[in-house]
Amino acid sequence: MNKKVVLSVLSATFVASVASSAFAAPKDGLYIGGNVDKYYSIETLFGLTAEGKAQFGQELAGTDFNNLVFVDFDGKGASIQEILDNGLDKAKQDPLVADDFEASYSIAKADGTVDGTYDARKDVDGVTPGELKVESVSAINAKQLEVKFGVPVDEDTVISNGNLVNTAFQKNGVDLSGTNPAELSKDGKTLTITLGSGTWEGTYLFSVKKNSVKSTDGEFIAAYDEKVSYEDTVAPTLVDTETVNATTVKVKFSEPIKSFGTITAKLADGTDLSSAVAAGASIDGNAVKFNLNASGIPAGKAITVSLAGVTDHADNLVTPNPVTTTFTKGTLDGVAPTITAVTPVNAKKFELKFSEEVEGLTVDDIEVNGSALVPGTDKLTQDKTDKTKYVVELAAPQQGLVTISIAAGKFTDLSGESNAAFSKIVNFTTDTVSPTLASATVDKKDGKEVLTLTFSEDVTVAASGLVTASAKKVVDYITSTVNLTFDAGDLTPVKGKANQFTIELSKVSDSATTTLTEGATYTVDLPASLVRDTAGNANEAKAKAFTFTRGTDADTKAPALDKTYDSGETGNRVASNGILVVDNDTIKVKFDRAVDGASATNPANYKVSGATVEDVTLTAGNVVEIKLAADSNTFTGLRTVEISGVKSKDGVVMEPYTTSEYLVENVRPTVKAVDVTSITQDDPATTGTDESETVVTLTFSESVTPGTGDTADFDLYIKGVKVTGVTISTAAGASSDKIEVTIGKELTEKDFTDGVTLKAKSTADIADANGNKANFDSEIPVHL
Repeated sequence: MNKKVVLSVLSATFVASVASSAFAAPKDGLYIGGNVDKYYSIETLFGLTAEGKAQFGQELAGTDFNNLVFVDFDGKGASIQEILDNGLDKAKQDPLVADDFEASYSIAKADGTVDGTYDARKDVDGVTPGELKVESVSAINAKQLEVKFGVPVDEDTVISNGNLVNTAFQKNGVDLSGTNPAELSKDGKTLTITLGSGTWEGTYLFSVKKNSVKSTDGEFIAAYDEKVSYEDTVAPTLVDTETVNATTVKVKFSEPIKSFGTITAKLADGTDLSSAVAAGASIDGNAVKFNLNASGIPAGKAITVSLAGVTDHADNLVTPNPVTTTFTKGTLDGVAPTITAVTPVNAKKFELKFSEEVEGLTVDDIEVNGSALVPGTDKLTQDKTDKTKYVVELAAPQQGLVTISIAAGKFTDLSGESNAAFSKIVNFTTDTVSPTLASATVDKKDGKEVLTLTFSEDVTVAASGLVTASAKKVVDYITSTVNLTFDAGDLTPVKGKANQFTIELSKVSDSATTTLTEGATYTVDLPASLVRDTAGNANEAKAKAFTFTRGTDADTKAPALDKTYDSGETGNRVASNGILVVDNDTIKVKFDRAVDGASATNPANYKVSGATVEDVTLTAGNVVEIKLAADSNTFTGLRTVEISGVKSKDGVVMEPYTTSEYLVENVRPTVKAVDVTSITQDDPATTGTDESETVVTLTFSESVTPGTGDTADFDLYIKGVKVTGVTISTAAGASSDKIEVTIGKELTEKDFTDGVTLKAKSTADIADANGNKANFDSEIPVHL
């Protein structure tokens, strides 16, 4: 292993968010690797007996600090040696992994003996991948707010030149504005936003906008809205004093500082340097930076500095107050930094190589042929790997002999030594070589097929307007010649790659079929003067320059309800909210694009307050029919309807949608009582007419009407056999909750003994005032 000792109290948040390469939940405690291989829990460490302490001391004696790991309350760890070398915060930036541990450890007891073994590496199991979402947002002080993501995010979508991409975030529905420094953690999951003006105090809605922040895999993070309430009542504290170079010192605090208060500074012999030291003080984020260049400040002597009245941006006073620290002005190393090389890269770019690492150099310190470069127009960038090298990018191309110069005193080395004046004539070789196409590839980005053109050198788009390129097209083994056309403005530079451009294939037209044909292979001739290099050389035409096959684009847009679907609703119905009320048991919605059948028919994705969604059916035209369970909606009025979780055919999940809709209760009337109210025998004196009949009165749970569609409504069964040739009719009874069923037959005592029942026909239409048809789930027994 990278044998480490681990002092850890792992949080549930950490366990849920670690990447799959990290351990999931090792026991908190101290791990000693190598020849010891022993694990101490936190409780054991602080409860060691005298014997245990002696044993612990022996185990640590001679232990390589690379074999010891510290893990804090957030589950972040590092070897003790890394902490000594880099400081606690920097050392803990890399997540711990299973390989940081031995296969097993003896478990230490308080007296130094052992009790069993523990294998930390097994805790790599059970890690769940992070989700494409914001996990939490919290203010950590008045100036800084942390946004924690479920997965690593693409830094370019949240930070630009060290500052927040304001358009991705909102406060109370308004995009953030101004210059707001931002920092992304090394694991890419925690974004810290420092407000340039104002504070994060108070109560507000913080939002991460839809389709704004991407993961490192190129997927969008889901939109996020969260109410944040925060009041900063925590006093700032002194954290560290850092010597930046011989004449620069930073006194660091636990949070950004608003005021450094009153500064007093004295040497050990009592000499007062307060005025000189305070004159060089300035606020730098969470630090007070001291410039010790003043001649009155002696080098090599310890200076005791007190800061009284330091406040944070919530005006909390530092604790303790004052704070005191000691630092020393260094001596210059006696060697001034120099420029050792100026190397032209192309007509608009050159490199500066220094004898050592320097600071303080800005782009306008550099002169080209006697004219200072312009910040924003010209660019100066320090090389990421070689800190002694800078790259200068010019707005205007250069050719021939060019003088590069920097005046004296424009930068210093890390000891504070200033540079001498520098001037050198360099030759920007005249470039007469045309750029060529190095490669062409098609990839999917955000679900869309994108063609990437890579050229042999740095180029810009030379063409304008409509570009035409001849191509051979092969589809179903048939070859034809077509013209491909696209707008030059649709060629998009790739960030950080001055020789690459992309274009979405959906923006390229085929003269034969308007759009590119799915499955067709195109071999394309590169047109002349499409691009131009930094010296102004345009590319030459080239036949059969590249080949690609057109596939399909995924629909990256989330499905949404078509709110015109119910625009014709009137009365109490809520028109144009996308919810079409069909009847008391049925509503319909229509989506604006093809949807995934499984998610569209999942009843759990549809909620109607106070009612139960029983069945969901997807029909033609992206229409979804939603059936409410009978008897589940008990009152008439506005109901909240929530729809979420429905995906498009390409798997994009809809934004949750909530609205209100006026629904009528769907509780069905039921039969509460059955009475035989009259039996009439046939009068023998009357010939030609059978006057026998039986009247059964049904009493319902509420007022009902017999309906007009089928006045029979019931069939008669005796002894379980349907009786035919008998007329049956229904009519309103003596009160609104009664229905009289007239049977054209005298039912006898034997009939009732055999068993008389009424069974509702499928066309029965007895209903309540709201049109809910009566519930006849079972036969109706009739007794005398």
